[in-house]
Amino acid sequence: MTAAASVGVPIPPHPKRAARVGRSIRLYVPAIVVAVGTIGLWELLIRIFEVRAFILPAPSAIAAALLDNWGAGRWPLFLSAQTTLFEAVGGLVIGTAVRTPPGARDTLTPQLFLRPPAGYALAAMNFLVTADGPNASIVTTETRVFAIGPTARRRFATYWRVIYPGSAIIRRMWLRAIRQRAMRPP
Repeated sequence: MTAAASVGVPIPPHPKRAARVGRSIRLYVPAIVVAVGTIGLWELLIRIFEVRAFILPAPSAIAAALLDNWGAGRWPLFLSAQTTLFEAVGGLVIGTAVRTPPGARDTLTPQLFLRPPAGYALAAMNFLVTADGPNASIVTTETRVFAIGPTARRRFATYWRVIYPGSAIIRRMWLRAIRQRAMRPP
């Protein structure tokens, strides 16, 4: 029989570290909730509608297959991943070279923002720096959207609901980087 004893002294967490961890958790919770909810909904819909696995496998079946293959030391997806990467890079190169067909989109000019045509939604994002005492500032971000007509408003609302979690994470990363750079000694 082996026994072990330990003696410990409770040390409270540093208040700033605890606040930073709390902020970090709040930053990522929306994205995690969306991801878990999407995967859960996917699994539920596959089971309810009894979709065949060769059409769209359930997330649990995908995870089981990955564990079976990769746990045994096989890497069967390597060639598929290599092909997908080649196609994605090729699509990026071709899309960049070909560009948008002429006339499909107006040239972006200041006049377009002054008098946008119907069906457009214009968005602008800024950083606002306000003084907070003699040696401090508060930096915030803001996005303003002006939709021309109800159709553009509905389309932009749908788009915004999809990209918002990622956009929020990116903005918080920007603000964190600004703060770290401001706190660096000169």
